[in-house]
Amino acid sequence: LKPCADMARRYGGRLTTTVYDSILIQVPFEYQNEAARELKAIMEQPFRNVAPNFYLPAEIELGAPGASWKDLKVAA
Repeated sequence: LKPCADMARRYGGRLTTTVYDSILIQVPFEYQNEAARELKAIMEQPFRNVAPNFYLPAEIELGAPGASWKDLKVAA
């Protein structure tokens, strides 16, 4: 989680909470696409100790300020 929190802080945001296998970060709206791409790269880093090129895919969702979790849209 530290790399995710560090990344959010670089964009002027923060890691807000975790729920099971979900992470919620908040960054200023103008940085959401850049932060989403970087978060996906962090989350999909290979686990070389498991197998060569093994990674877990991550789905990143974005929301408008104040939006409910049910209103999130998958990042492109």
